[in-house]
Amino acid sequence: MAVKWFQAGEASDFADRPIPPRPTPLTEAQAAEPARVPPSRAFQWQQWNPLAEKAGLFAQDALQYADRESDAVYRGVFRSYYTTYRDLPKDVLEGYFGWRTRLRRGSLGYAPLSFVFLYVYEILGLFGFSDPEDGFERLEQLYAGYEDPVLRAYLQRWSRDFAVYYNLGEAYYARIFAGERETDQIRAVLCRPEEHDPKAVFAAMQQISGWTGARSVCLRDHGDEAAEAMGLAYTALCRHRRENGNPRFPEIFSGTRSSQRYEMFRSAVFSEPEPHGDCRVEIDPVRAFVCKDGSWRCSALGANQPLKVVSLMTDLMRETDRLLRETAGFGHPLKPGSKVDPETQAVLQAAVEAWDWDRRAALRPKVEVRLGLLAGIRSDADHTAARLLEGQTDEDELPPAAPEPEAAPARTTDGEISPPAGLTADELGFLRLLLDGGDWRGFCAARRLLPSLLADAVNEKLMEVCADTVIVGDETELAVLEDYAEEIRGLLSQTEG
Repeated sequence: MAVKWFQAGEASDFADRPIPPRPTPLTEAQAAEPARVPPSRAFQWQQWNPLAEKAGLFAQDALQYADRESDAVYRGVFRSYYTTYRDLPKDVLEGYFGWRTRLRRGSLGYAPLSFVFLYVYEILGLFGFSDPEDGFERLEQLYAGYEDPVLRAYLQRWSRDFAVYYNLGEAYYARIFAGERETDQIRAVLCRPEEHDPKAVFAAMQQISGWTGARSVCLRDHGDEAAEAMGLAYTALCRHRRENGNPRFPEIFSGTRSSQRYEMFRSAVFSEPEPHGDCRVEIDPVRAFVCKDGSWRCSALGANQPLKVVSLMTDLMRETDRLLRETAGFGHPLKPGSKVDPETQAVLQAAVEAWDWDRRAALRPKVEVRLGLLAGIRSDADHTAARLLEGQTDEDELPPAAPEPEAAPARTTDGEISPPAGLTADELGFLRLLLDGGDWRGFCAARRLLPSLLADAVNEKLMEVCADTVIVGDETELAVLEDYAEEIRGLLSQTEG
């Protein structure tokens, strides 16, 4: 290595240099200020589209070739990716125009796959189409006519994007988003169970649970009742968690609501002449596409997350099943063994017990109190008490008594007369009027008797004879059951003498 020698007065790398001054320390206010980045260096995120330039050229050519027709037929093999007009040799391009002409006229013949993709790109940009509905029908025609799995996979996604981008309406969303809507409905029920019927909640729970009728006798033998109880128990648990500081508990099962960036017509040669206007396209109550400043986002519950079995839901349903068997006697007892914590178990048990109480209450006979009738009885009692205190009688004010039917007396061995079945004279007369269609209401009014009490007394005394209730109805309409009418007439006729 050569050594460099310096002559006197010649500068060298090791010559003395002045020490630079120390930087002035920053004040507290200056240190607290955020660092300022020059505008030229500020980072701005922008979605990179490798097909942007190609899509722009394609849009120009598509406008030029929109009405081009040809009779050419191309039977060769041609393949390219992200195909545009400029990728096709002259004879192949002419063959494409010939195939497209025949397709527009309703003839779906052979074509290289690249031809089909090129035509799809024309549809997405509405080049040569009068309205979006016409373009959508063409996409469905291609899906039905060509069975290539790669093409169909792209068409499924692009058809959804097409319907949203051009906002085709509810009828289209119901058809092409049928699977997403079904899943979204399950997620919506699991997320807000209190807004749905308990049996619908149970059906949604079954979609993510391993505890089914195949494993549970309780679910097989008491399906409707168990479904209602389990739906109510899950609803009670969600409400309890929400009221105790965990409002997002149901998202364990339904998925988290999120909004993610969405790329319309991904992997397609698609160019927008100008940014799409701001809009919101709702697919269902929990799924929507939103465009803001030309950028799309998809908002949904559990976006891009398939429904799957959640072990916690299986544990919750098993524990509820065990409590149902213990409380309501639905099948053989289950041994405790789930991974449910004591707090959750207490909430589920309280919900099951409340459901069982309501179930038993519904099975109890209902007693109907007729307030209008009670008011009439009270009025009559007050009137009678007032007259007795005044020393008056009401014999002269009684309505004319209805003619009493002649009771058929029964004679004992000693010759004494005894009413049949121990019926009193009033009960016997009341029964005869019911049998013969007489004025039993007037009969009871003249004697200030309650028809219901008379009917109960007659039913009780004839129970030994007929082993069943013979008089049915209420205060306004009483009748003797036809099944026992002849038997009772025969009983009364045997006592005549």
